[in-house]
Parts: sequence; structure tokens; C-alpha cells
Amino acid sequence: MSSILPQELINHLIRIGESESFDECEQLPNLYPQVSFGVLWCSAKNNWYELANTLSDHELVALIKTFTEMELRLSLSGGSVAPVIWLYKSLSGRSSDNPTPLADWVLERTENMYLPFGTNNRGAKSCTELEEIVKREQKEKRLTAEYERTRELEAKSLRAADATRKLFGAIHRNDQKAITSLLAKGADIHAANEQGQTACEIAKSAGLLHLLIPHNAGPTNFG
Repeated sequence: MSSILPQELINHLIRIGESESFDECEQLPNLYPQVSFGVLWCSAKNNWYELANTLSDHELVALIKTFTEMELRLSLSGGSVAPVIWLYKSLSGRSSDNPTPLADWVLERTENMYLPFGTNNRGAKSCTELEEIVKREQKEKRLTAEYERTRELEAKSLRAADATRKLFGAIHRNDQKAITSLLAKGADIHAANEQGQTACEIAKSAGLLHLLIPHNAGPTNFG
């Protein structure tokens, strides 16, 4: 016996789902005025799990179908806590039958973006369509991430090239603070200027090689 619905109403809802005579849903508020369907739709999930445990798989499928139609026809707003979600989870967790046909049935009819899984259904009208949408979103996300990484690497390369160009001037000015900053930005100490001299060679002549040595990536002998 359910603690949230009269047994008579439960039986009625199951009969509607079994016969798929969903036009009857619109008469339910008049037939059961003692039941506040708006409040009922936001009942705690444990109440729906409790109800599901009293029903056979066949009855549960019928009830899920009726509730899917009720939500649409009676403009009931359950969102992410709609009863179909918890009833579907309960059925999926215990039934050996493939749940996809029932999920397809719900998706084809619902306007609730959370039915029947409790997660965003992306407006898909079948499990196959939902899978395709999710795959497309994942691909777009992956491509976006790759694009952002490429942009980041390009920006880093441009900063390093600019720092390399400025490094020669900083060495000539004996601006040790600027040298340290430019090296931190990726300045290439082995790059040559227009005269063919590397930053290391110029720094050695200026007595500043000690600032560049920690950034030496190769075995070059500066001795």
C-alpha cells in the first residue's frame, strides 16, 4: 500500500497505462479532488521507490507511461524530481528487460528535459538521438579544448619570440631585472641577432652570463 496515493487511484493509473487511454488523465483531478497532483509531483524520491516496490514490472511500466502523459496533459512541473525519474530508476535497477524501448517511449512524448533518466535529455526523442547528441557535444568539447591549447601554445611562442628580441637590448643595457623577466617569459638564450651573436655570447662579454646559465638547455661550453 502506497503512503502517497490511494490504492484505488494507483489501480486506475495502471489501467490507463496498460490500455494507453491517456485522454482519461485529464479527468483525474475531477475524479480524485482529494489528491493535489501538483504537490504529489514534488514528493520525495523515497516515496516513489516505496510505491515501485509494491508493483510488478508490468504495472510499473504502465504507471511510468501514465505519469509521463499526466505531466504533459495536466501541465505538472516535476523537473528533475518528477516521479517518472524515480520509477524508471527503480525499474531499470531490478528488471532484466532492456529499458531502452520504454525510455524511447518516454522521450518521444515528454517535454520535461530530465525525463526519464534524471539528467538532461537534450530534447532528444529517442535514446539513439540522445547518444548522437552527447557524442557530438563531446567531440565539440574536445575540438574546443584542442583549439584553446593551440591558441595558448601560439601565444606562448609569440611571447617567447618577443622576449628573445628584447633580451639583446636588456643585456646591452645591463638591465638585470629585465633580463630575468624576459628569461621567465621564454626568451631563447641561443637565438642569434642580426650580427650572428647569441644572447649567451653577448652576455659573456658583458659579464652577465651567470644570469643566463640556469636557462641553458644545451651542453654548450661557455667557459
